[in-house]
Amino acid sequence: NPFSKLTTVSFGIAHSAERMGLSIYDATGRLVTDLSEQISVIGHQSSVKWYGTDAAGKQVPAGVYFVELEADSWRASEKLLLIR
Repeated sequence: NPFSKLTTVSFGIAHSAERMGLSIYDATGRLVTDLSEQISVIGHQSSVKWYGTDAAGKQVPAGVYFVELEADSWRASEKLLLIR
């Protein structure tokens, strides 16, 4: 972070979650894409690659985006900076 073509979001979960989700939002709070189906889990470590595209696969403009991770009732978000 910042990134231009690809970023890998890595995270660890201390316990197994029944439900995990990972979504990308733009600076206005609009959902850009849901990456929940792409979560790769190895032990307690997980990761997702985001190529700076929306749900339709189109490149999104440069700017600030937020990645939100949800595991059961726990939620966290981080800022991403996409530069083109």
